[in-house]
Amino acid sequence: MLISTVTHVAPMFGDAGRYRAEYWTEGRLLAWVGVTVSVVPQPAPGPQRAGASGPQPG
Repeated sequence: MLISTVTHVAPMFGDAGRYRAEYWTEGRLLAWVGVTVSVVPQPAPGPQRAGASGPQPG
């Protein structure tokens, strides 16, 4: 018998690097998925483009 399942994982990683998600049942490893986490710096704040939403000076 095959029972399909959907798993949604939304972890918060503290550090960049390689991680591994494992799926286990009754002490047996069914599968694993490798995940690479990298840091993407936020752009520096600057002037808004014309037509952009948000607070406007004045």
